[in-house]
Amino acid sequence: MSTTDTLVVAQVVALTDRLAADVAAVTRHAYRAGDLVPGLPVADGARETADSVRADLAAGHHLWTATAGGRVVGAVRAHSRDWVVRRLAVSPDARRFGVGRRLLRALEAAARAAGASRVVLDAVVERGNPAFYARAGYRTVHHFPADDKPLSEVHMELLLGEPVRARDYPEFDPTPGTVRSWWSADGGTVCVTSPAPDGVSAEVRRHRHLGVLRGVDWAPLSDARPQRRSWPLPAAVIGSFAQPRLDEPEFLAWWRVGESPDWPTPPPGGQAA
Repeated sequence: MSTTDTLVVAQVVALTDRLAADVAAVTRHAYRAGDLVPGLPVADGARETADSVRADLAAGHHLWTATAGGRVVGAVRAHSRDWVVRRLAVSPDARRFGVGRRLLRALEAAARAAGASRVVLDAVVERGNPAFYARAGYRTVHHFPADDKPLSEVHMELLLGEPVRARDYPEFDPTPGTVRSWWSADGGTVCVTSPAPDGVSAEVRRHRHLGVLRGVDWAPLSDARPQRRSWPLPAAVIGSFAQPRLDEPEFLAWWRVGESPDWPTPPPGGQAA
């Protein structure tokens, strides 16, 4: 996709076999290219097929596509019973053109017209997706462990009765517990584990002198022993950063943030595990 291509976003009225195949293909490509760190479990969307697209629509899901230059470059689905964002996908070569946001706005407009009060979604923290949705106006409601993979998710929502605005990510978080914060410093990575009686945000601020924040993990512990570790490596290649639940099951990946050569901007390459 180039800056001269006209982007058209529309709801699909009739699903042809060709369109089902195109939507499946762009979804697979987006989810396969969407991970920020190596070695994560394969995302469900990376296995999308034309049959699964048809099955979703047969079950009552609505489908929106984004086309440019005569080809499908993005798609998203939702069911009108609950307006849960499903399979948001943007072709890797069409990112940075606002395709994901345009698809969300079209879905939200349909939900608003149908009388819905909110649009919701679940996003995987380790894949870097919550930051994209926060910029699109979605707020974090709660964190939870994925039930089918050793990953961490957030439930997010956009209230349709309020003006849409980009939200800070991460947002202020007063949740107490134990925090493990990850910092880029001096060409490597520093990880600090510490109790957070005043909440996640307050504890992270206490350590901001260490470098550039790359991520935060959280556990419901009140008696954790303070600990500091360091690696001469970027955070993205450290196993306990990539998948904290494999390292210590009680920890959830809480935030993944930042931009640098070793930490690309999170793409809108799907939201579910």
